[in-house]
Amino acid sequence: MSVEELRAENAELLRRLDEAEETLRAIREGAVDAFVMEHGNRVYTLEGADRPYRILVEQMEQGAAVLNAEGAILYSNLALAALLQVPHEKLAGMALQDFIEVAGRCAYRAMLGSTHARASHREFSLHCGGASVPVHVTLAALSPDRKEYGVLITDLTVQKHHAALAIAHQTLVKTEQRLRAEMLKQKELTEELAIRHKERTLLIEELNHRVKNTLATVQAIAAQTFNGRKADLDAREAFESRLVALSNAHNLLTERNWAGAEIHDILWRVLEPHAGPERFQVQGPSTLLSPKGALAIAMGLHELATNAVKYGALSNGSGRVSITWSVDGPQPGTLLLQWREDGGPPVKIPSRKGFGSRLIERGLAHDLNGRAEIEYRPEGVVCSVTSILD
Repeated sequence: MSVEELRAENAELLRRLDEAEETLRAIREGAVDAFVMEHGNRVYTLEGADRPYRILVEQMEQGAAVLNAEGAILYSNLALAALLQVPHEKLAGMALQDFIEVAGRCAYRAMLGSTHARASHREFSLHCGGASVPVHVTLAALSPDRKEYGVLITDLTVQKHHAALAIAHQTLVKTEQRLRAEMLKQKELTEELAIRHKERTLLIEELNHRVKNTLATVQAIAAQTFNGRKADLDAREAFESRLVALSNAHNLLTERNWAGAEIHDILWRVLEPHAGPERFQVQGPSTLLSPKGALAIAMGLHELATNAVKYGALSNGSGRVSITWSVDGPQPGTLLLQWREDGGPPVKIPSRKGFGSRLIERGLAHDLNGRAEIEYRPEGVVCSVTSILD
């Protein structure tokens, strides 16, 4: 049932209640001596009837009764007995108030005590055979001395059910409208994010292109700057290898849209040019580094690997390098990474620190917001790095 149909039904109910009230008033004032019921157009005469309301009560479709001044039922119709689920012959003498739920009894007594000439209307809940039934009660005095009252009781169960359905339907319609609006909003947001992602990707590609051009320019300048002496050639080779390591790290970050990179990926991207995977033992949890941290780790590992190839564990055929890390340092989010060489030539403490050592102990520590330490143990170089992850 739609809201419009429900309103029409309620209007029809009110019309019939007004009509019943007007009929009661006319009978009370003696203005009617007979009436016609809708069913079969049967004529009922009131002339000479000892209780002229009885005929009207008995023929009504709604539950109806005549009460005494105390509210006890004098007589009623079958419709009321069916509604209250009480045998019709037992209703006489029973108090209507006893069927009204406790919360509404004070209001019902106020209706009985009203001195208004017009009928009183109110909704109550009745106890009907163990169930609670919503009803509309119309109560009117049948005589000026208010010794008898006519009561008309209309079951509102269907109307209430339809009203609840109508409200539920309206709620569903509004919910559907909100969902559609939210889905449209999400669609627009998704499209906007896609556009921004595309723009960001283009910017990153352009940035990567310019970085590569810059690195190529730096490499060309270095080639022109270093002369043909062996010392200069060694320096040029070291310089260019660092540029390659930096470029590889940039490529890895570009592949990840500069959202960071996993330590595993950084390790193998840096170590691959220096030795095969059988020379390395790598162990640690999945850990994402920021772009700045990824570049710093890449450059530090490159220096360690280069040194190991020249002087350390990777300079012979039997040495190995163990790289381990964890994220369980002295405070949450602390990265502990260790590079440990074994099986290479005996290690001697260098007389002076070169560029690679300074890059690790100073630059790497600074970029990682942590600490980096190199130990020259006889069995192999050990580098320990502590960093607070972003």
